[in-house]
Amino acid sequence: MSDAPLPPIADFDPRPELSVWLERAQRRGERHGLALLAGHGAWSAEVDAQSLSAVLRDGDRIWIWRGSPDRVVLLLTGVGDLPTAADVVRRLVSGLAEPQPNAGVALLQPGEGVDSLLRRVEGAWLLATDEAPGHVATSPVLGAPNAR
Repeated sequence: MSDAPLPPIADFDPRPELSVWLERAQRRGERHGLALLAGHGAWSAEVDAQSLSAVLRDGDRIWIWRGSPDRVVLLLTGVGDLPTAADVVRRLVSGLAEPQPNAGVALLQPGEGVDSLLRRVEGAWLLATDEAPGHVATSPVLGAPNAR
């Protein structure tokens, strides 16, 4: 076992901390993306959270959100649009060991709260689960059709 420090992974409900991050982003006019990853069977939120934390960009944040199934939540800071956020998540997911999780991605909309953003990203993840493992789906933006 390595003596290297563990990556900064929060292992709790991310909503309170996400609320703070998103409020700051709204005040600064920043665009943040949110990704929700979860898998089935032998997929491990802990293993993938560790792997992802090693390659996240500076300023990004990661949580393990316990539930059924356990989920990994990624806050992607400073992404300007949904296709860019989805591409970042696709690259991250493609680097994970099999079985790869499915992922949903949403972009913070002006005036949007954390509960709305989490509902949208979870809806995108549910769309991704209809596809093969490792699929990334996006949440519609302001009523636009789902862009896969």
